[in-house]
Amino acid sequence: MNTIAKYALASAFALTGIATPSIAGSLPGGASSLTETHGSWQLNCVDDASILTCAISQTQIDPESRLQIISIELRPNGESGLGGALVMPFGLALSKGVAIGIDDQSPNATLGFSTCLPGGCIVPLGLDPSIITALATASVLTVTATASDTDTAIALAIDLSGFSDVVTRMNEILANDE
Repeated sequence: MNTIAKYALASAFALTGIATPSIAGSLPGGASSLTETHGSWQLNCVDDASILTCAISQTQIDPESRLQIISIELRPNGESGLGGALVMPFGLALSKGVAIGIDDQSPNATLGFSTCLPGGCIVPLGLDPSIITALATASVLTVTATASDTDTAIALAIDLSGFSDVVTRMNEILANDE
């Protein structure tokens, strides 16, 4: 994930009030950080002064322009769910929000933008355990937004391969630290 996207996501958490709990403990082998890839997802954990923080993420970059298309980051929210944010590209009709759908299902939620930062426009996310279970067995999370200049729908697909594994691994690391 590029520096701007990391700043955008960190700012999104601060601006939306999404809890980013930390747990006292340490990483396997006494490491100060850990990065793993599970399918299309990345797990990042940092142990800073015995406070462990983990997040899972996925970033898609356009191969030609090398610009970020979409990014998602999720962290435990302390309520058996995950909280986080999407970073969407510029040029979208912000007042229309984004529609979220799982696999071939019609979108079942419309979420609003909270703000735009240099790295993109932020959509806060909150996933309860039932949504996490649905994502763990699905193939694609579809995020549909509307282009501001043409008023046409733009569907972006987030690959869910490895989602179940990365969530399980994150939970294992955090549970072993308690």
